[in-house]
Amino acid sequence: MNIIRLSLLGIFFVTLISCSKDEGTNGETSGSLTGQWNLTEFEYTGFSESNIDGMSMRADYQGIAENINASLTFHSNGTFESEGVYDVILKGEGMTIPYRGLSYTSSGNYKVSGKTIDITNFQGTSTPGAYAVASEKEMTIVELTKNTLILDFTEDITITEDDDTAFISNTGQYVYIR
Repeated sequence: MNIIRLSLLGIFFVTLISCSKDEGTNGETSGSLTGQWNLTEFEYTGFSESNIDGMSMRADYQGIAENINASLTFHSNGTFESEGVYDVILKGEGMTIPYRGLSYTSSGNYKVSGKTIDITNFQGTSTPGAYAVASEKEMTIVELTKNTLILDFTEDITITEDDDTAFISNTGQYVYIR
């Protein structure tokens, strides 16, 4: 049963990156990435496949963040840090489940190449459960202006505990403002 909790925590750990497409974006990339950004929108879709005690199961879902108080800071030396608290409304398989007061911190290195941000040495924790993940990620800059940053992402996470495994795949977009 711990793997189910880890799967859910993994879903929420993806807080650094996710949201639906904003129809009003123009794709401009004239701004500077460096500095602090405040998260205003966060949605994602994905699925979780678990194998627990020899039983396989799959769940498709959509997460919508509310009551967001989170920030992401890109430093000029190629490092970043992020932290925040938010609620997620998780919808899927005919159910809607609210998760309140989710929090996280993360840090790592980043490198920009064209419209791609490569994240390495990623370290983070999230609550409940203080679940920690270390991985590499890639985000695409959809829009970057003086006051707006929109990032797309796709992330796959595998969690193993004893003989149980969970695979989580998420796609989404973050919307940040200064």
